[in-house]
Amino acid sequence: MEKKTPLYRSHSGRSRRHSQSMVHWSWLHATAYSSAIVASVAYMHNQLTLYFKSLDAQQVNDELLYSLATVATIGSEQLDGLHHVLSELASRLRWLLVILSLAVWIGTLVLSRRYHLHSPLRRVTKRLGIYADKLHDWRHKHCKTKPTWRHGNNYRHRSTTRENWNDGDLEIDENDLLIVSSLSPEPRHLSNMEKQYHDADVGKDNGRDKMRGMTEDKGEGKITRSNNKDDLGGKIVLQPREGAQGGRHQSNQIISDDPYVSRFHFQIQYDPMEKEYYLQDLGSTTGTFMFLKPDAPKRLHVDDRVKLGDTEFEVSAIDENITTGMPFLRIRFTDGPLTGICQTIGKTSVTLGRHSTNALCITEDDSISGRHSVISYFGNGFYITDLHSTNGTAIRLSASGKKSRRRYLLHGDVFGVGSNRFMVEYSHQLAAQRRLAQLMRKAQDEDDAIAAASEQG
Repeated sequence: MEKKTPLYRSHSGRSRRHSQSMVHWSWLHATAYSSAIVASVAYMHNQLTLYFKSLDAQQVNDELLYSLATVATIGSEQLDGLHHVLSELASRLRWLLVILSLAVWIGTLVLSRRYHLHSPLRRVTKRLGIYADKLHDWRHKHCKTKPTWRHGNNYRHRSTTRENWNDGDLEIDENDLLIVSSLSPEPRHLSNMEKQYHDADVGKDNGRDKMRGMTEDKGEGKITRSNNKDDLGGKIVLQPREGAQGGRHQSNQIISDDPYVSRFHFQIQYDPMEKEYYLQDLGSTTGTFMFLKPDAPKRLHVDDRVKLGDTEFEVSAIDENITTGMPFLRIRFTDGPLTGICQTIGKTSVTLGRHSTNALCITEDDSISGRHSVISYFGNGFYITDLHSTNGTAIRLSASGKKSRRRYLLHGDVFGVGSNRFMVEYSHQLAAQRRLAQLMRKAQDEDDAIAAASEQG
């Protein structure tokens, strides 16, 4: 099937290439600078007005002129003329100071933009944007009306609609794609009898389901694999202007038939300020887990929930012993064979695994490796490290039924939902890896050719 590229992508690509040759003033910069200019003008004018009023220039000038008139016998007409000249000079001096201050301020802004000295202003505006998002999430959470996406297929997140993106003009890279790959195992093949029953059940809606399953819409960031159960190894290509939701409901772009997955479980969206995608749990029951990379320590905090195979534990306390002053960490197992058991860990490293040689042995969980992970104290806190285990070590994003914070995704990150696992990859880094591989192959071929020529010579 021929893939059609949306027209708006090509136009935006040309405009982006054209804008690289000149300074690009986005709406965010223009709003911040213009607001600063207006506020500065109003402030300077107000302060200068108060300053001249405090001097009471008119009264001072009158007293000075009358004293001069008494001494030098100046006439009333000359007195009025001199008073008018001084008043006009004071008024012009006031506006001259305002204009000079404004020129200095505008020059400072232009120079800061020209020599990239506007980072503090961008950090302030970025922080204000984060606070605005938090305020919107808080209002949305405490709103009495239920979200529309829990009742039908018409829900579209505010930050992902194309109209809002176009109004925002946030310098989005259209080619910054995210590829989400399913790491689920291959499905079990159906027997002939099971296929007959399956065909009989879906015979009525076969045509409609087939058309829906074959739909591919990469331009809209939709699912790029079939929705059929026989295709679990597909990939999903996400664009910055379109996100994706995952769960059991058919309106999601990432659909899972796992009964332990909520109807609307998680979402992946693009943050135009950070230029990165982020993962967020939508208040699911069983949670969304981020898997740790092997040999990469992850600091533990109170209320963190860690998953080792089918075993889960929660960090209930991190404190110091009153008598000895030694730090300790207390964990409580919430799922698995050790459910309800508490364990206290000190500065001595503790390994967790299925073998009896581990300090914390979990023999009844076959999903745990022999030496699965280790908890250590590194001077500023307790850390957990995965020891190249088979099923991995993961951190839960939020508690059951609670919407999590944004977890920004890095290239190669793996997250789990129920029994499903997904790996995320950025298109730019994949392209860089392919170019590096081609260069390495080319260099290897040249070395082989040189070696072959030397042997023949």
